[in-house]
Amino acid sequence: MSEWKFEDGDLIRETEQQFAPGGIAVEKAEYAVTHLLSEPDGTRYYHVEATDSGEGSLYRAKTLELNYEVSPRE
Repeated sequence: MSEWKFEDGDLIRETEQQFAPGGIAVEKAEYAVTHLLSEPDGTRYYHVEATDSGEGSLYRAKTLELNYEVSPRE
């Protein structure tokens, strides 16, 4: 079994609903996984792109794996 929760090409989104001040529900962030990166020391990273803006970001794997899930295909 792979140590990676997500694979290249997966769409992922936040597992918990976020709220703005005043209790207004905020749309869950959604990203496309574009690369899986491993450092020699074993640290793992996901490179993701925001589905709404295309902006790329690099996140530690544990951060995304604890707070995100694979988005269901519509």
